[in-house]
Amino acid sequence: MPHFIPPTTLADDEPAEIITLQAGGRDLQPDERNALLARLHAGEPIRLQMAAVTFCQKKGKRNRRKIRFSDDALASFAQSFVGKPFLADHDHNDLSRRGGTILSSELVERRGGAAFKQVIELVKPWAVESALDGTLDRFSIAWHSADPVLCSVCNKPMTGGWRDKNPCPHYPGEEVEANGEKHIVEMLYTSAVGDETSAVNVPAVEGTSVTEIRTALAAARAEEERDMDNQLEALAALRGELETTRAALAAAEEGRAKAENELGLLVKEMHEREVEALVLSAKMGGKIQLKHDAEGKEIPGEAEKAIRQMSTGSLAAAREWVTALPRIIPCGPPQSATPDPVPPTLGSCELSAEDKVACKKLGISEADFLATKKLMQGKE
Repeated sequence: MPHFIPPTTLADDEPAEIITLQAGGRDLQPDERNALLARLHAGEPIRLQMAAVTFCQKKGKRNRRKIRFSDDALASFAQSFVGKPFLADHDHNDLSRRGGTILSSELVERRGGAAFKQVIELVKPWAVESALDGTLDRFSIAWHSADPVLCSVCNKPMTGGWRDKNPCPHYPGEEVEANGEKHIVEMLYTSAVGDETSAVNVPAVEGTSVTEIRTALAAARAEEERDMDNQLEALAALRGELETTRAALAAAEEGRAKAENELGLLVKEMHEREVEALVLSAKMGGKIQLKHDAEGKEIPGEAEKAIRQMSTGSLAAAREWVTALPRIIPCGPPQSATPDPVPPTLGSCELSAEDKVACKKLGISEADFLATKKLMQGKE
């Protein structure tokens, strides 16, 4: 899968400015350099401190790789090189290619632009020899950045554009017109951390040319578009699964509601049957008064109404109440549905204390209760 890796090395287009070359804390004169070279060739270890401008970014001037760092990032970028290695040709894998260490690094105004002034301690023979004989005069810096590389014209990321409705369409080195002016597109770094500074031979710079960078960027953008299409297809499939799940949940909810309704009807029917059974048991047990209308049809009495009313709140409470009711003992002759013009002769009946308690619980008068009692006694 093509993946665009922005350049992370850059060599200055011009010969480096060697500010000072010191040994033992003092500047070296030309004849001293020759003497040190002889001692170096004889095998004596030599240490030098070289102050040089290793990078310069000029306003209005582009480098060959069309890379630019934002003005706000330059100062911290320069300082981040302190303590980093000084290498030959950015060779990170061979320890013998490390010539020394960067002792200090700062941003200065130099050569008409913002420059990195670095003091480098040289310890390896190849680095010391190159500094003494004057062949160490070209440098290249290396860095890394976690932030996306922006287009200098539209200020949008040069990759990852599928997340944007209007992604960057430009390529490094391309001439475009914006705001009525022509611009050369550059890759803009808004942050960077130095990795190392290397001695190089220009134009033999590690990395790729602008043409190769543009080719890699085009391949990466095409791959991003394919990735976007794949993600959209996956999203569409996921949406389809979501709709299917929603439909299944709706059907399950409908079935649950129907089942709950049927269960409610069954519970209601069972309750009604249990109430009827309780009333029937009370009648058969002689605990509630039977009443009839003028045609002889049975009608609910006060006690039956009380049982049914109590059952709506608690069937168990209604059962306890019926159980506590006394049995009505019959006395005297039966009473017809149509009262006789002459009241029947009734035997002597009186209400006991238990009968009076039952009257209060049933909600009937003592006279009615006594009449019923005499009637039931008459049936016996």
